[in-house]
Amino acid sequence: GIDQINVEALGTTGLTGDATLGEFDIFALESALNTANINGGPALGLQISDAQANTLADGTVAFADDASQVLVDAGEGTHLATSLKELQKLNIDAVSVMGDGSLTVELGGAGGDLESIATGGLPQFDLNDNISLELSSTSELINGGLDAAGVNALLTAGIDQLTLNITDINSLFTGIDGGLDSALTSAVNLAETAGTGIAPLDVRLDVGGHQNADSLTISDSQAQALVTNGLEFVAQDNITVDAGEGTHLATSLKELQKLNIDAVSVMGDGLTVDLGEGSINSISLDANGLPSFTDTADITLALNSAEQVDLGNLESLTAGLASLEIAGIDQINVEALGTTGLTGDATLGEFDIFALESAL
Repeated sequence: GIDQINVEALGTTGLTGDATLGEFDIFALESALNTANINGGPALGLQISDAQANTLADGTVAFADDASQVLVDAGEGTHLATSLKELQKLNIDAVSVMGDGSLTVELGGAGGDLESIATGGLPQFDLNDNISLELSSTSELINGGLDAAGVNALLTAGIDQLTLNITDINSLFTGIDGGLDSALTSAVNLAETAGTGIAPLDVRLDVGGHQNADSLTISDSQAQALVTNGLEFVAQDNITVDAGEGTHLATSLKELQKLNIDAVSVMGDGLTVDLGEGSINSISLDANGLPSFTDTADITLALNSAEQVDLGNLESLTAGLASLEIAGIDQINVEALGTTGLTGDATLGEFDIFALESAL
């Protein structure tokens, strides 16, 4: 009933490219496991640590591409030391993740290798985990040759998102109008729409890479361009949208939330921001929470539809309004709802404006 052999406790001392783990030939063990399988013995696999895989990847020997399964144990780490290219080079069959199931693995290899890596035989990650493939720059996505087959190969292997390491936000914008680079938008669109019967391959921006929680300030127009083209920042970065002296933000509150924006700076006395899709009831300060607004400015949240407030669920409405207050929203503007249906029985269409005031 034994399923696999675990050699993680042997460490990495003496582990070199000539396939020795101390005086222990790990490749010979894997070969013996495969031979046992061929002879009708138990289908034993081999489990090694991330550190062991990373050391083995520096050598020239790989595990045989045979019936014996080789698994890399990522433990409770959030970042794999062994790149996807190195896992592929070693013929690793699977990667296990403990902790909260979130793991970042670097692409590795030279720029332009994304498609060849994606379709060259990938290790299997648990489809229930949150696996991010980190690219060292946007050019690895733009020039990597990734096509629909590559996207589906990544998704099938359990990779949920691509993370693009950026150092200069302005490098993403080109042309006289300062729009988002067309090659980047095309590559992002392919990644996020080419999946067949599988959830989309999300694309996120990471300022300075996974090892840093860097800060970045972007303009309102840049924020709008990014969210329109399906991009967002990773949660650990500290991103501020500079509203300048504008009085109405082009990027809605829901879009700021989707982008993982942490703060909005306002130079003028006041700023209006539209709620966007969804309702006040679904507003949350938790994951993908609300940005904070400048304390000294008067911040107005504008509603454009009666459906943006569910007065039938006062518990979630009260929670949403409390989150808005904490974020720095000072007032709710319902002028865009007009007067249609506004009568003495306190209805604005199907919207009870008096009930909203009471909830406030």
